Amino acid sequence: MHGVERWAADCGCHTGGAEGWNQLWREPLRKAFDIVRSAADKVYEDKAASLLVHPWDARDRYVEVVSGRMPIEEFVAREAWRELHGEGLATVTKLLELQENAMSMYTSCGWFFNDIGGIETLQVMLYAARTLELVENLGGTSPRDAFLEKLAEAKSNDSSLGTGADLFREATSSS
Repeated sequence: MHGVERWAADCGCHTGGAEGWNQLWREPLRKAFDIVRSAADKVYEDKAASLLVHPWDARDRYVEVVSGRMPIEEFVAREAWRELHGEGLATVTKLLELQENAMSMYTSCGWFFNDIGGIETLQVMLYAARTLELVENLGGTSPRDAFLEKLAEAKSNDSSLGTGADLFREATSSS
């Protein structure tokens, strides 16, 4: 009924929650994830073009590896400009994992429930954490500070939980 607003606004979709709770946290969470996704896409475009014939098509077909239908080595042999081993294979694998995690940040369960402190939203934040880690590992410019700044605007309905940035730091300090 609310369409894509569930992923960006306080549209009213939720599963309950205390009187007066809202989903105002969705917009800054979405914007924070968009910051991470943009950095991930830049790294992917910069690095994958010299390794994969059609980088974005390869990203879309990577589901064959994720689903277990094809080993990564066979997939890369089919998608790469040339035969890759060692560091080249590792780089392509990281680039594809980068994109997988960047897309997973937007998984719908992270947006539907009552609060940014819910386990589902914490899970999508962990996808963001892995995406940041891969951006940094692949030599990209890390948007971590901008991400955390925007995430701090996403306030939990439960004041004891703080902000999205607080929740992110807590979730990633134990993982």
